[in-house]
Amino acid sequence: MLMLSRLSLSDGRGVAEWVANRYRIHQRLCMAFDEQPRRLLWALPGERTVIVQHDTPADWVRAFSDFPALSGVTTVPHVVPTRQARFWLDACPARCAAATHRRQALRDPVDLMGWFKRKAEAAGFLPTALSIGARRFEVSHKGRGAPQVHYSVYYHGSLYVRDGERFATAVAGGIGPAKGYGFGLLLTMPT
Repeated sequence: MLMLSRLSLSDGRGVAEWVANRYRIHQRLCMAFDEQPRRLLWALPGERTVIVQHDTPADWVRAFSDFPALSGVTTVPHVVPTRQARFWLDACPARCAAATHRRQALRDPVDLMGWFKRKAEAAGFLPTALSIGARRFEVSHKGRGAPQVHYSVYYHGSLYVRDGERFATAVAGGIGPAKGYGFGLLLTMPT
């Protein structure tokens, strides 16, 4: 069963620095699980909130025992809509460059809309209203190596589920690349 945990963060020392490094966020979230989830997805909808989707029990107190960043936790079942819903998605839309076989961020609004519509079709839903919100570069550091740079695009709107099985699989597995860096969690609210 999929669960959604909302982690409210304190404004204590080091929290802002931790939130600024998506690699460190993922690393800390993984510490909450005795058994690693099949797919751990998370999103950072604000400076002091982390939303985490998981399918195994989480011990958030243990994960943050040596880092007092948590001011509250709420965990609820993640109910996947069967027909219509509003949605929010922080994604990292990219295409594979033919010459280098490396991902290149999509930035043109037409490309961004096309990317989302292709992902929606593959995931068994149809966007009935689609908007692109904030776009920004996110930089994470994994040790002393080169930084990881992702181009973040915030999508929101409404959707219609065409294939419930494919849609449930997409919600559980996430949409697009860079899921370990907080991209790909499709948040929905039935309408």
